[in-house]
Amino acid sequence: MSGNKVYDISPEDREVKEWRNARRLELRNEYLRELQDPRRVEPILDRGWQRFYATRVQLEYIFKPTLYNSLLMYAVVGGLIWGSAIVLKNSRESKEKLYRTGQISYQDRMFKFQ
Repeated sequence: MSGNKVYDISPEDREVKEWRNARRLELRNEYLRELQDPRRVEPILDRGWQRFYATRVQLEYIFKPTLYNSLLMYAVVGGLIWGSAIVLKNSRESKEKLYRTGQISYQDRMFKFQ
């Protein structure tokens, strides 16, 4: 059995947990102090999120538009539109063929002129 009966962790881990708890309480008290400030006019901003977004690489530095990227985008979008049009055209032609050959009676059609 170890000497740490309550926490059963090493002294280094216990020290780290105590430091994190102290830091958490310090940040909580700072937030409450800013929240209750009667002269506050701007919103309370989280400094951690500010640091994260300030150091984040922006999208335009990752994505560089080139001729290949543009052509690929037009090919994908155009292909999807063309493929959808072909599927719709074929389904409509098959239904129209069934209507014109009399295989589906007028009463059984979904869309009728009344």
